Amino acid sequence: MQLKEIAPYLIVLLVFSSLLMFYTAFDKKTKTLVPDKLVNVLTFQDPTNSFKEFNKVFALAAIGIISIVFLLGPLSKLFPAKFGHFLYMRKTLGIIGFGIAALHAIYSFIEFYKFSLVKMFIENAKFIGIVSATVSLLIFFIMTATSTKNMIVRLGYQKWKAIQTFGYVAKERLVLFCQI
Repeated sequence: MQLKEIAPYLIVLLVFSSLLMFYTAFDKKTKTLVPDKLVNVLTFQDPTNSFKEFNKVFALAAIGIISIVFLLGPLSKLFPAKFGHFLYMRKTLGIIGFGIAALHAIYSFIEFYKFSLVKMFIENAKFIGIVSATVSLLIFFIMTATSTKNMIVRLGYQKWKAIQTFGYVAKERLVLFCQI
């Protein structure tokens, strides 16, 4: 296997490991890194806490990976010599980012909302954020489902490109959700 083939997976690994080290191991009270916190999460000393922490990392990783995907396009136009050769990674990273976001959404729906749409949408103080995240996830699902060469042919390039470009709206909605 060549580096070019595994590069997207190395980026995902880098994003995950960075978030685990600098988010999970960070103590907000002392504002320092506490390696024991990370060890406790990774060894599932408290499984409930470990799953909760991994769920947070999944949410942040999805946003980070999807942001990389959306940044590569404009950066490659502004600086083609520096970023143009990374465009091949967008599809793989986008699909992985969507998968991670979907896992986060499924786990959250089960664990925090106990399969209840009423709890999730009606009885939730973060209603706007949840709606934004849900709309974003649906847009990312459509983008993922139409990311094949066959779909480009079936839809025609202009429609396909419009669907893929609509993802920028979803990314902004997802960022809005994280700020709420």
